[in-house]
Amino acid sequence: KTYWEFKSPSGGNFSALAHSRRESLARVKVHKEKSTMAQSITNPGTRLAGLLAVQTGLTLHDRIMRGNYDWIESELIERKFPVTADQEGDWRWKLFPFDRNISFEKAIMLMKEDGYDAGQIGHILTFGEKYPEEQRKYPIVGPGSVTWLGLHRVVPVLWGDGGSRGLDLSWIGDDWGDGCRLFGVRRRSFA
Repeated sequence: KTYWEFKSPSGGNFSALAHSRRESLARVKVHKEKSTMAQSITNPGTRLAGLLAVQTGLTLHDRIMRGNYDWIESELIERKFPVTADQEGDWRWKLFPFDRNISFEKAIMLMKEDGYDAGQIGHILTFGEKYPEEQRKYPIVGPGSVTWLGLHRVVPVLWGDGGSRGLDLSWIGDDWGDGCRLFGVRRRSFA
């Protein structure tokens, strides 16, 4: 059962649009975290780290609507992508680019070595609401919210396509490419 009904920005079939986006995301390469972040900055307006507060008491639907996305994958439902209490509160975030093809597991390991956990759905939705233009530069992956869709593990992705912004799902299986950023978080300390 579809939670929401959405049309693609062009008015076409959303399933075909989502499928083509997944294929595109699977083909891109990923920047290696171990190389300095400064090396990966090509646009001075690109945000690589910051603070965000994930609000309590909002449903997944509320969070998605606050992001003002132009298109949304219909499989993004509360049952598959819950925003749990451990996602709420104050966080430091970091976008992780890599400079080579890298497996999902290796990318998560490198994020952890840098002191960050894999960002979940509540984190990237808050980020998408706060920084809506960032996803127009590159896809932003929430690697901490993994679920099954058919025979594939998938994660949520903030995606930009020309003038529109979307919230999609991407398959895990192939290596991640340099065209995307993985979203990492750690609890903000007030010391």
